[in-house]
Amino acid sequence: MSDSPCSLAIPTQAWLSASGLPVGWRGRSSFTVCDTAFGAGHRFISTWSTWRSDANRSERLHYVGFCPADVNPAGDPWLFASDDEAACHEALRVAQSVYAPLPGVSRLDFEGGAVTLTLFHMPLWKALMQAEARVDHYFVDAMLATVGAQTGGYSPYGQLARMAAREASVALPAVDVSSDLGKGLKKAGFIVPTASGDLAEVCVARLRPGIFHGAHLAFPEQGRALSVAPVMVIGGGIAGAAVAWAFASRGRKVDIIDPAFSRSAQGVHAGHLAAAATPVVSRDDDYRARLTRSGVRLAWQRWQALAADARPLQTGTLGLAGDADEVDRVRAALEGGGFPAGWARWQTSLTASLAAAVPLSVPGVLFADGLLIRPGALIAALTSSPLVRRISAAGHRLERADDGGWLLRSAGDHVLAQAATVVVANAAGVVPLLQRSGLLDRAPRLRQLQAIAGQVSYFDTQRTAANPNVVIDGPGYWLPSVDGVNVAGGTYALGAETPAVTQAGHDDIIEKLGAFLSAETIQRLPDAVVGGWSGWRAVVPGRLPVVGELLGANGVWVACAYGSRGLSWAALAAEIIAASVCCEPLPLERELLMAIAPGKR
Repeated sequence: MSDSPCSLAIPTQAWLSASGLPVGWRGRSSFTVCDTAFGAGHRFISTWSTWRSDANRSERLHYVGFCPADVNPAGDPWLFASDDEAACHEALRVAQSVYAPLPGVSRLDFEGGAVTLTLFHMPLWKALMQAEARVDHYFVDAMLATVGAQTGGYSPYGQLARMAAREASVALPAVDVSSDLGKGLKKAGFIVPTASGDLAEVCVARLRPGIFHGAHLAFPEQGRALSVAPVMVIGGGIAGAAVAWAFASRGRKVDIIDPAFSRSAQGVHAGHLAAAATPVVSRDDDYRARLTRSGVRLAWQRWQALAADARPLQTGTLGLAGDADEVDRVRAALEGGGFPAGWARWQTSLTASLAAAVPLSVPGVLFADGLLIRPGALIAALTSSPLVRRISAAGHRLERADDGGWLLRSAGDHVLAQAATVVVANAAGVVPLLQRSGLLDRAPRLRQLQAIAGQVSYFDTQRTAANPNVVIDGPGYWLPSVDGVNVAGGTYALGAETPAVTQAGHDDIIEKLGAFLSAETIQRLPDAVVGGWSGWRAVVPGRLPVVGELLGANGVWVACAYGSRGLSWAALAAEIIAASVCCEPLPLERELLMAIAPGKR
């Protein structure tokens, strides 16, 4: 959707001037704008440029845009009001070309993360229903009045009120004050100025005092100290390390607690050479596919700032189809998914072999976003910020502190850490810890959590003579060489008392690889084994992660049950939690947030 004709006729500076910007964001830790007619992004570019040039700007600027069609930043530099606007336009164009928008929600960062752009690639009525943000200012036009019949009885104006911060304002074309747009805003609780005879092109409505729907989500402005308060993370695996990084990147101090830090900064993943983060597709674009697609993309974007040895490598992933039925399902998903060109391409067994540089016997789909990751190095890097303190200890239970926050105590009743915000991310350990804390009833989805042991195997690359260019994901997985070793996986040992690397595990993995690697390669593998790594997976029925705040336990969050997709979901889950706590727009649809919430039954 492009801007409405009336909206396009109004200069972007007129929108900002009428909206009281830049004055409105001065002295604020953050300021959030929502544009219901994002179009080519002209208002975003002007808002960003104005923010950049304001010495007293807010620390962060968050911009949410609703755009049913792909964003295609238009216009030559001479169309913009300044060289700075032209530079912002070029930065947006480059970002959109590097990170081609995927169906759903996309998040782009600028200015080192101080400016975020969250785009909802879906019809306007759906974006209104699915967005979650605390909005200080809206840009709207008459298109909003056309979607009422599509929202299932929910008022589009009511959705604006749902997301509105205290004292939120709405900029709209002055000609629409007396139209359905103005009337709808007034009915939803906004004070809309009466039509006047002046020459103003834009007028501003304001949320009526006393009408505020998000008290539990909002940061009180008087509590600015809370916005920089330390955060406690229990669990130093992939989930916990990602959360620590997300908060530290926002300037928050973090205590991350895990007994495995006594052995290594890599925690429980010390010695885990390589793993993968891989998108999936499904014919009905189910929750798992959508979460994984968003999670892998965010992992690639967020973790690019890490040191080279910890940074994900975008090798691509070849997801293999096991039989004719799966071939049909995958091809149907690709044809109807609306994915950008090049994100996922079907491969015959011949073209798959060429892409992987190893002989393969089955077809599949090549995902450009597939990542090769060193888990141990990743954890060490994610927790290496000066703002992050690793604590080598085992948390036993949480209890309320006198100040309303939370204390973490050891089994010996010593206080290990204290914070207003706690993220429990210790995989299978989350259940006993919450149970001892009297909080397990707040998380119904965790009652059936299972811990499943498993191993990966290491093969000498020279002896295998089958080093792929891409991650290969089939019944088992086969990874490009890291430090002269090809990593393959994995096993699932239900009921195991402890994870271990075993010969039976190596044999199981080699058998799985036989479904797609050549017979000659499989014959070489037994003599190429040089070790392995073992650990735990935590899963719940439905195989979706459990991420969110515990109902009735203000400040306690969980991030767990990632199963075999920890690297695919960790960055997304961390962003959801950190953005929620810091009152930022969330990078995921509300229906997906509800699907992974711990309180969902």
